[in-house]
Amino acid sequence: MSIKIEMEKDPKEIMELMEKNTGRKLQEVICEDIKQEVEKNNTFSLENEEVLEDDSILLTLTLN
Repeated sequence: MSIKIEMEKDPKEIMELMEKNTGRKLQEVICEDIKQEVEKNNTFSLENEEVLEDDSILLTLTLN
């Protein structure tokens, strides 16, 4: 008896997707931490939050 497993995606592609998703989650956590710190601190305020074409997040802060 033998078992043959066929994958729809290449293992390398699966790893790349996992890394990308992990990076997004980490980015989300870091941005939320920054925004919470800005809310606590009267020195800065969040002026704008923008998701760029490469899925990075740009936070624009202003000095109060």
